[in-house]
Amino acid sequence: RSTQGVSSAASDVYKRQIEDATVNATANGKQVNVRAEDKSTVNTIAGAGTGSGGLAIGASTAFNYIGGNPDDPASSDRNLIKAFVKNSTVNAYELVVNANSSSDINNLSFAGGGSGGASGAGALSLNWIRKTIDARVTGSDLNLSGDLLMSSDDSSGMHSIAAQGNGAGGYSIGAAVAYSDIANKIDCIIDEGSDVDVT
Repeated sequence: RSTQGVSSAASDVYKRQIEDATVNATANGKQVNVRAEDKSTVNTIAGAGTGSGGLAIGASTAFNYIGGNPDDPASSDRNLIKAFVKNSTVNAYELVVNANSSSDINNLSFAGGGSGGASGAGALSLNWIRKTIDARVTGSDLNLSGDLLMSSDDSSGMHSIAAQGNGAGGYSIGAAVAYSDIANKIDCIIDEGSDVDVT
């Protein structure tokens, strides 16, 4: 009998902000940048192999999380990527507020068994990405002679393979399952209470 399990998790908060401040950058077409970015990547391999003259059983499992709660897959916990201007005054030619996520999960899970009698093999890969990507202006005065450029971007991806193979002189059974779920929340908002003047 052979079993192998892999569990990985990446949880974090990425924040960039101007808060309770006055920023003056009006000369020579100056640009003010507020950017928050997450490029978390999880790469895992889980494998198991076994052989026997009688009975052989092999199994591998992989559980990968970026955001969320590894102990509670139904949890609403998320990684936070937030770029914001709050309770501030910005005098500039151009203001950029950008929150960006480009995370990836790459996983290979495999299991195999061989026996003169009976064999069984199973591979399971479960993958979750849970994030809030937020670009926001709250309670602020923006006085811009150029452009206001706000964006929230998400290009998260998953590449998951679950495979099994086995053989036996008597009988064999095998199964492979891969499940991937991306449930990100993306906001790009100018809240009430903000005054934006772009000329």
